[in-house]
Amino acid sequence: MMLAAVAVLGITSGVAVQYQSKISHREKEKELLFRGQAIMKAVQSYYEAGKTVKLYPPTLDALLQDDRYVLKKHLRKLYIDPFTLKADWVVIKNQYGVGIFGVHSRSDKQPVKRANFPLGLESFEAASSYSDWHFVYQPTATIPLKNKNTLKK
Repeated sequence: MMLAAVAVLGITSGVAVQYQSKISHREKEKELLFRGQAIMKAVQSYYEAGKTVKLYPPTLDALLQDDRYVLKKHLRKLYIDPFTLKADWVVIKNQYGVGIFGVHSRSDKQPVKRANFPLGLESFEAASSYSDWHFVYQPTATIPLKNKNTLKK
């Protein structure tokens, strides 16, 4: 009888540990989404703050203190990656290698979340690891409207 009780206790403990691990993983995943989006929005803020010339930040530190302005911060602090527990984001440079337009995690862990991502992050549904979650800001091109009279021709 005692042996059966110990076996049941061992099994339930194992299940509880697995359940807690899954909860912890989901919490880290939520934090990764929050922090990645915060950095992405900070890159957007930096880019849009350019009055005459729109530039991507040269480094992540430039998001903490924008040297183009006296007291401009785009990001309160440089967040750590919840999976690596370091601020070791992989920076994604623009096509010319001048400036950062996004980041991604170094984690090769498999995502739990597979659907219902925020607008603009739908590509995460096909990701096989968190390192495939690229938080990038790409400005949308604006097309100037033509004069009403030229459209009627």
